[in-house]
Amino acid sequence: KNDIILFLNYMNQIYTPLSWVGFYFRIIQNSFLELDNLINILLENQQNFKRHGNGLLDNFKGKIEFRNVYFKYPLCRKYALNNLSFLIEKGQKLCIVGPSGCGKSTIFKILLKHYDISKGKILIDGIDIQKIDHKVLLRNISVIPQECGIFNNTIRHNIMYGNIRSDSYHLQKSAQRAQAHDFIMDLENEYNTILSRGGLNISGGEKKRICIARSLLKSCNIRLIDEVTSFLDDTRAIEVIKTLIEVDKDSTSIFISHRIEIAQKCDFVIFIIDGTIQCIGSHNDLISADNKYTKFWNTIKD
Repeated sequence: KNDIILFLNYMNQIYTPLSWVGFYFRIIQNSFLELDNLINILLENQQNFKRHGNGLLDNFKGKIEFRNVYFKYPLCRKYALNNLSFLIEKGQKLCIVGPSGCGKSTIFKILLKHYDISKGKILIDGIDIQKIDHKVLLRNISVIPQECGIFNNTIRHNIMYGNIRSDSYHLQKSAQRAQAHDFIMDLENEYNTILSRGGLNISGGEKKRICIARSLLKSCNIRLIDEVTSFLDDTRAIEVIKTLIEVDKDSTSIFISHRIEIAQKCDFVIFIIDGTIQCIGSHNDLISADNKYTKFWNTIKD
């Protein structure tokens, strides 16, 4: 009897670690895929970049075009994006809407060349994205991610990662537009306040506003904005939306959002399900039609 109890006790101790093997195996497998992409970027030969005219395309105007774009992740059989075609003119605002896992974030990843597309073309200012130097691409595109990266440094330096050559005037101007200046000035050391790694010593909303200020400080004509109002209260969210759409009117901006105010203010909306565009048009035109887009917003309201 004692042997059985001892055996069951050992089995119980072994079971829990074994149950995590599959979980960690998937994490390690995905990490190797991401590491492979990172190595490819770091080792990319500059001679492989084709040139436009007498040199690389140094400054984007902001026109973006997808032509019959297909994409699937490594080791996946199913396409994450299916035959995407749309055109964004310079200065236009696009809102990408759809249920979780439909391919919205994947569009950002291929625009940033984290992955190469499977078929089709992506053009920036009429030039195939594959012919654009990756460093030039990243220099001309500003990203506001859903999860904000905060570094163990001062607030000043965290914002200035967007433009390390910026002066104090433009830094504070960006913070004001991001609704961050007031809370920063309430801190004992103001812009010289040291943030912990990941920003654990400030709130989620404050981290988000620092991240927005960082993006606004970066001088570029294309912005990719993922769930910008997450962690923000309604008042600050409305002000940030106004800044990114109405004040920052010269930039071409692509929003991923489940907030109807953003869809309403954008020039047009793309509604995606399972990597396929269901409909394209202005929010008002799409919402007035009895289609999947209307049902999607009704579901969110409920």
